[in-house]
Amino acid sequence: MTEKEEYLVSFKSQQKKRFKNGFQNWWIDFIFHYNDLHNIVSILNSGKLYSRNKVTDLAILKKDIANDDVISHTDINVHNYVRFYFGAKTPTLYNNEGLIPTNEIKDNAHCPVPIFLLFDFINILSMDNSYFSNGNMGAKNPEVYSDVIDLNKLEWNYIYHRESLYGYENYRHINYCRNAEVLIENELNIYDSLKWICVRSIADKETILNLVNPDAKERIKNKIKVFTSDGLFHNKRLFLNEVVLHENRIDVNFINTNNKIFTVEVYMKSLSNGKEINIKKDNYKVSSNFYLDIKELDKSQGIYFILSIDNYKVYDNILFDTNEILI
Repeated sequence: MTEKEEYLVSFKSQQKKRFKNGFQNWWIDFIFHYNDLHNIVSILNSGKLYSRNKVTDLAILKKDIANDDVISHTDINVHNYVRFYFGAKTPTLYNNEGLIPTNEIKDNAHCPVPIFLLFDFINILSMDNSYFSNGNMGAKNPEVYSDVIDLNKLEWNYIYHRESLYGYENYRHINYCRNAEVLIENELNIYDSLKWICVRSIADKETILNLVNPDAKERIKNKIKVFTSDGLFHNKRLFLNEVVLHENRIDVNFINTNNKIFTVEVYMKSLSNGKEINIKKDNYKVSSNFYLDIKELDKSQGIYFILSIDNYKVYDNILFDTNEILI
């Protein structure tokens, strides 16, 4: 173990004693990166997390989730780094997490299906090309450090603060600290330090496992978990929970419908004979549950099912009736 790693082990131990309760106690084990589902699939397939500039050069960004106004005011040099957080449930995620009606999206800040990648705290911070800040790198003149000894300079009571800011005179500073970042120059080979892939629902998990390539699927099959406890996601807006194939119908379950209006599109295809069904509902108020009649589809070899909300693919998977025995 290197001297830097020994220091980080000791620092983690001190932090766990300091934050004994709640999700902050296990946050210290990880460094967090969240991104949109389709970006995550690309990351898992390549095995690399790239800086914003490198992603742009390679033209591989599937969904830009950044706030246009914030990005325009961020020091351009920051775009040469892969960006992570010390904690989850950040103010940035609060503003863009979940399915938002098109007319309510502000400054392009939208992460329809957020997925968290949890990396080993010691592994990431012990890298020679890692840096960290005391707050949001999109703010003016953040303090940036490279020596792990300087972790003690950070205001961890604010970095880990997730209670209401009502009544705090310094609420802007607390908000700034909540977005404290870790920076890795250019790119990161994710599988060297990736511990967990956390999703909000079984539907998100099924879509990821269906879309990644075979090598990535083998690497992540024991690392992807449906995270339903507090500590990662805000869970304030609409998201898809589950899609289930029954004998004559497909059940679709949503969480946090909030009486919002979307365009909903469904594509279904029998893998036995190729018969297809397309459904589109404009100005549709999404309900917690809706059912799709599939009596005319042969489901003996499965149904390929795609669900899109406002032209965004939220589900892509092959469905099987678990009550049937496939031959």
